[in-house]
Amino acid sequence: MEPLVLLIKFTANAGNKKEFKRLLMELFEAISKEPTFVNAILHEGVQQPDEILVYETWNETLENFLKVQMVKPYRALYEKALTALNVTRELSVYTPFASWVAEVPNRKLL
Repeated sequence: MEPLVLLIKFTANAGNKKEFKRLLMELFEAISKEPTFVNAILHEGVQQPDEILVYETWNETLENFLKVQMVKPYRALYEKALTALNVTRELSVYTPFASWVAEVPNRKLL
């Protein structure tokens, strides 16, 4: 099975970005314990500082992800927080077809 890749672009604002980032970090602490979770990287916009991009990889189908992962109790709390903080999101779903890794020894990504 090809991995499932989720790209989610969030738009916060200066007044709620700090709280939203804290909530994202808490969410991914919970998500990282899921058996089909592979990895995630959270990005801040350099040119658009109110944008946060999330790159997630899962070892499951989109159908199973929606059926199993999206009904977890911690997700419901997170969804309520998104509404309360007035954060918008755009979701895109992909499967990879090629990848490269730097050939520099001992190179750390983050």
